[in-house]
Amino acid sequence: MKKFFMLLVLLGAVVLPLHAQKLGSVIRFRSVEIKLDGIPDEDFWSKVPVLDDFVRYGKKNVPLTASTSVRICLDDKNLYFALECDEPAGTFAGAPDNTSPWQADAVEIFFGSLEGHDWYRQIVFGLNGSGYYEFMREEDLRRAVKDNGRSWSAEMVIPLEKLGNMPGDKLLFNMFRHRVNAREMQTFAQLQWAGEMDRYAVLHIHTPPETVRYAPWTAQITADSAMVCWGSIGACRSLLEYREKGKTDYRTVYADLQGYVADRSRTLHTVRLAGLKPGTVYEYRINGDVKGEFTTADPKEADFTFAAISDTHTRSWQILSQLDKPHVKSADIFFHLGDTVSGVNGLGSYHDALLAPMSQSGKNFYVVRGNHEGRGNAPGIFLDTVYPHGRKAYCGFLHKGVYFVILDTSDEFDNDPEFLAEQRKWLWQTVSGDEFKNAQFRVLLTHYALHVINNDMLHRLFDSLPEKAQNAFDLALAGHHHCDILILPGSNRMVSKHPKYSNRPPEKVMPFLRLINYGGTFGVKKSADALTVTRYDGEGNVIDTFAVPRKKVQ
Repeated sequence: MKKFFMLLVLLGAVVLPLHAQKLGSVIRFRSVEIKLDGIPDEDFWSKVPVLDDFVRYGKKNVPLTASTSVRICLDDKNLYFALECDEPAGTFAGAPDNTSPWQADAVEIFFGSLEGHDWYRQIVFGLNGSGYYEFMREEDLRRAVKDNGRSWSAEMVIPLEKLGNMPGDKLLFNMFRHRVNAREMQTFAQLQWAGEMDRYAVLHIHTPPETVRYAPWTAQITADSAMVCWGSIGACRSLLEYREKGKTDYRTVYADLQGYVADRSRTLHTVRLAGLKPGTVYEYRINGDVKGEFTTADPKEADFTFAAISDTHTRSWQILSQLDKPHVKSADIFFHLGDTVSGVNGLGSYHDALLAPMSQSGKNFYVVRGNHEGRGNAPGIFLDTVYPHGRKAYCGFLHKGVYFVILDTSDEFDNDPEFLAEQRKWLWQTVSGDEFKNAQFRVLLTHYALHVINNDMLHRLFDSLPEKAQNAFDLALAGHHHCDILILPGSNRMVSKHPKYSNRPPEKVMPFLRLINYGGTFGVKKSADALTVTRYDGEGNVIDTFAVPRKKVQ
């Protein structure tokens, strides 16, 4: 019998035309919580279809003498199995020191692809605790078996990442059960010989198109509005319900409205919530399931802290490593100063590189457009996900007495006079407004550093302002230069360990602090009288600290 099972191993990848006879269903959940004890009694298993139509292998029309059932489901991370096997002949676990699954009651599971059979996996495990796993190690999966003597059951968890390029919505499937004492072999697919993959069952993976694939994030948060965004498995109509946290009733809005009609052709969904209350926590749910919350900006003066990072270039771990640092953990707002990736090549990669780790901070975040956000095969995704309302990567907002100005100085706009004129007009209106003028502090956030290098877009924007408006800023934070640079208020010298910038004069002397950081973060504590600005290295150690006293704009 051992030789027979080894034959299955060799024949598992035979390429044959497809004429599958049986159909099965696999349910996809958003997430599964399992107590891995070999007993499939968790609530979610009751929602999973049972596959129990097994037949005797090699003896056509001979009835089975024991029942077998398997249930299969998956979520975003794992594939789950539940087995229940009746055994009136008595279970056989074999010798304790035997490391072969074929020397005990065992099951052998095959998966394959419908398209050319270019993907397959085989998993074997026995009651003696041993297993055989192609393409993965034994420690890559988790399993538990419950042996009751006259029956046995099992649960198994397989990380999807260990399965490789698994087909999306259909799988070929077969399972053999080896009953030692009964001298019986069962198979789910009705085969004439072991490697007849064209007769394997077809499992349909049922995933409702509205199922959330990319967890929601909130963008463009102001005192009275916010954009909630998420990605779904398939193109669909999606809805969002929201309310003030603690209230009872939800308000319902549909995503992707075109006029008054929801666009059903999208997988990236956005909802703009307007008419919100300042400084208020809102909670929401998507399609009645996935939940989130955000807090609107609060113009009312109060002490708070904010943090900033830059130039992570797809190194999501660099963002995540900062989230438990005290100055980031306590911050109201988390800024990214640009070059979030090396190139934007798709929603999935951009979500994993930036949106997911920034969202994990649990705080409002804002992103400055860098030069690398304009690179890659899908650079428009930056605007689709971070600035979907209006698709303009410049903005200003007031929070607890600090007015933040974010400028878009991306390279591709250097020769676009219309874009420059549009942003310049907006900037003039912003610095002329009462919120900007009456703020306790004004902070400029850009990717390129102000007057460190000759960036036409940035300087044509900023230098177009009246001198009084230019001088009204208290602090400018930037990235891009991949080193630490300091320009003190009124100084005509840069301070940096980088030879390119060390002791060089800036292109323009300004009366406010200009700072560039790389590899670490900024932490800024705002009080009524001062901004206390600290640069941290990647380990969270302090590089330097500066006090920016409050000044009044005339």
